Amino acid sequence: GAPPVPPKVPNFEPSHIPFRAGRHNLPTTTDRTDPMAIFSLFFTPELVQDLTGYSNEFAAFKKSKELVDPALESGRRLEGKEVVKEEMYAYLGARLMMGCHPEAHLESYWNTDPAKGPVYKDLRNSLSLRRFQYIESIFYCSKPLPIGTPDSDDSRTPFDKVDDLSQLLQAAYKKYYISGT
Repeated sequence: GAPPVPPKVPNFEPSHIPFRAGRHNLPTTTDRTDPMAIFSLFFTPELVQDLTGYSNEFAAFKKSKELVDPALESGRRLEGKEVVKEEMYAYLGARLMMGCHPEAHLESYWNTDPAKGPVYKDLRNSLSLRRFQYIESIFYCSKPLPIGTPDSDDSRTPFDKVDDLSQLLQAAYKKYYISGT
């Protein structure tokens, strides 16, 4: 025989939810025209100092295991020096800017010729390409745990390693921004 005929579906009317724009919930003491003031609500000076320390600790571990790319340590050995907090700010700012202005090649962000593409003078003036690459190679966003211990880095997934930072950023976002509909 013929296949069964499905029952008639009732007439569906979606609920109307009025649009409500999201809004910021910034502290009254925050200068809303200062990008660094807003950035600092999410990446506090203490957090940036922690990220700097975690990255330096991971760099020391990589160096002890000879895992640092020698090409990044050549020349004046600037690339192999410990990262300081100001460089971490520059690195984080560069990463945010790169997310907003995607380029095909990392080197494009250090372009100096307007005929070849955008020139990111502020980025170039705050961090060299080689220093950026070095920080990128050692960036660590959680406290490195000793290898061989039950909760060591070799047993954690990449998601475990970013979870603490993710939770902090999510909490700040919820605190400083009220979602719309």
